[in-house]
Amino acid sequence: MPQSLQIRLAATVLSALLCVTAASRVGADGPAAVSSGPQPGVENNFGFPLAFDPSKMDTSVDPRQDFARYAAGRWLDVATIPGDSPYISGIVLMNKRVERQVNDLLVDAASRSQSAAKGTPLQQVGDVYAGGMDVERLGELGAAPLMPEWDRVAKIDGAKSLATALARLELIANVPVVIGASVGRDLEDPTRYSVVFADGDLPLPALEHYLAPELAPVREAYLKVIADSLALAGVPPAEPRCARPRCSRWRRASRARS
Repeated sequence: MPQSLQIRLAATVLSALLCVTAASRVGADGPAAVSSGPQPGVENNFGFPLAFDPSKMDTSVDPRQDFARYAAGRWLDVATIPGDSPYISGIVLMNKRVERQVNDLLVDAASRSQSAAKGTPLQQVGDVYAGGMDVERLGELGAAPLMPEWDRVAKIDGAKSLATALARLELIANVPVVIGASVGRDLEDPTRYSVVFADGDLPLPALEHYLAPELAPVREAYLKVIADSLALAGVPPAEPRCARPRCSRWRRASRARS
């Protein structure tokens, strides 16, 4: 028997044994009752351990017919999508837990930064977070801190200045703006590095939201979001409306290309 086939066979047998062993540990009543503390929800993975655990399994289901439910059916029965997310998954729950942990660290740093030694991480992180949470001062500043960036964008007059502006915006936002470049491991030769170019994410979920006739209300709402965002950024109210015909021309051109 070829060695590769032996390895695959061994992995299959081990996986089957793991499932059988885990299934034998599953209780009939699902997750343990929460006797104290918060009720099951997003904060505690609906009463289940965050990682894989046999208590999530529904062994009444044939894994050959619906393995997802066999592996996590009890969790699926109680998991609900929170109002601030379009879906729920283990990754989403892990992100939310990390966000709560980071938030606790930031709040603690902000409360102690005034007494921390100048230049220390505690002082720097705490002051930055406290400044970002000072809503009254942010309201007074408005879009004024952004004006130098808008001025740089307004002065773009060629390929070189465009590349400079896009690179600066990517450094500020930490995401590609229109297009971005970075250095990473070469996909075909891991012994060398290559320059990698990537475009920025589309604000709407899919290309259909820009092209499908039945999704015209979504596009109209999105144009309003753009106009409102520009107004908040200090663009005069008359100017955001000029983007509407430009977006319409772009949509027609995109539809023609497709």
